[in-house]
Amino acid sequence: MDRDQHIKVDWSNINPQHFDYFAVADSKMFTTYGIKYDYGSIMHYSAYTGAVNIAKPTMIPKVNPSQNLGLLGQRDAMSPADVEIVKKMYCIPNCDDRNVYCGAWALKELCNHPNHKGWMINNCRKSCNFCTSG
Repeated sequence: MDRDQHIKVDWSNINPQHFDYFAVADSKMFTTYGIKYDYGSIMHYSAYTGAVNIAKPTMIPKVNPSQNLGLLGQRDAMSPADVEIVKKMYCIPNCDDRNVYCGAWALKELCNHPNHKGWMINNCRKSCNFCTSG
């Protein structure tokens, strides 16, 4: 999921020592589990993270900025989407990896490789996102 579709970053207000906080992650390194971008996620940085001028946000939501700005960086509770992600990560019956190397193989894009897919479906269901929520 591309952060830049949902957040406008004000690079002029970011301390250069904090630029790495704003790096966009490689989409091959994570899954969204089909969950939409969540401004209210407990994992989201504050709107003022890394700011030079702490009265000015470094991140501005592109959707409903006046409403969503205050959600960024909230630490009161997990959002409904946070709960859904945890459920999808840990609570799907019969969704597991049978080999300690499944995660590494998934990162090497072997899940859908024609020579390996059948084996990966049977042995690396979780890492390859072959599980279905039920």
